[in-house]
Amino acid sequence: MSTPACISAPPTDTRSALTRLISGGSDVVIGPTTSSMSLELIDQVKSAGVVQISPTATDDQLTDVDDGGLYFRMVAPDSVQGDVLGGLIAADGSRRVGVLAVDDAYGSGLSGRIRRSLGNRGLTHVHAETYDVFDASYATEVGKIKAWAPDAIVVVGRGETAAIARELVRQGLGVDRHRWYFVDGNLSFYGTTGSSGLPRGTLTGVKATLAGAEVTDAFRRRLASFDPGVTDFKYAPEAYDATIVAAPAALAAGRDDPKSIARAMADVTRGGERCTDFRTCARLLASAKDINYDGASGPIDLTDKGDPAKAPIGIYQYKDDNTYISVSNEIAELLT
Repeated sequence: MSTPACISAPPTDTRSALTRLISGGSDVVIGPTTSSMSLELIDQVKSAGVVQISPTATDDQLTDVDDGGLYFRMVAPDSVQGDVLGGLIAADGSRRVGVLAVDDAYGSGLSGRIRRSLGNRGLTHVHAETYDVFDASYATEVGKIKAWAPDAIVVVGRGETAAIARELVRQGLGVDRHRWYFVDGNLSFYGTTGSSGLPRGTLTGVKATLAGAEVTDAFRRRLASFDPGVTDFKYAPEAYDATIVAAPAALAAGRDDPKSIARAMADVTRGGERCTDFRTCARLLASAKDINYDGASGPIDLTDKGDPAKAPIGIYQYKDDNTYISVSNEIAELLT
């Protein structure tokens, strides 16, 4: 039986990495890490007839994409995170909201969901700007947000967020007078030193949402036992479950060809006897039992379209040193 294979490559190399994995005989590929790359690779995956499982891709388009039933993900679609963040902003009392979003599938999709959620809660004064990640300063886009005179600012981005934060402060839109919100793509430990660091207090009080599970201390210790150098655990539970769930699916199917695994994927995550590790799941399957794999990332309950029907959404808040702590974590249901 082939072993699920994991893509670990820069975005520019992801297509060639997928080609190498497919040509090497992989039945299941874990990854890629972004929604835009997932969408770009769907046709290649479908044509090759392999199963693809993303731990991190959240774009709503992936729910109904023509994938031949071969694409799955372990994380909630943007519709869920966007609704939670919109509710958080409304609950904080904001009335005018500015949204800065990276100009790609992830940024436009999640920005749209946030704005829809705000509108559903009566917040209609919302202005959105997109930006190019190759922009050197983001001054123009931040200037347009400033002209909107918001009391809350949402940044839907990734690693460029530190530069955007500096520009927001430079133009007088700091956290001392405005509420800031981040999302899963830019939830990171920025610290106070280094190229991605920010002056102490830059992010104090900033809130963020993450479409993903809170990493428990026990899970951190398990990962550290394999690699003591790991420092970023974001989406680690989802990556773990993406790998684990493929194995009992192959056992339940009784064969390791991708289409058989794909047909069994949803069934092993819902409706049967609960198991939380591969060994227990395998034992139950050997006894001809139906199983319901609940993993490190939550209950999963994959739908027929490959989305988790139930998935955790975490809320985090930044401290003075530009690192964040968990505030709450809840299991949210897929929006219909």
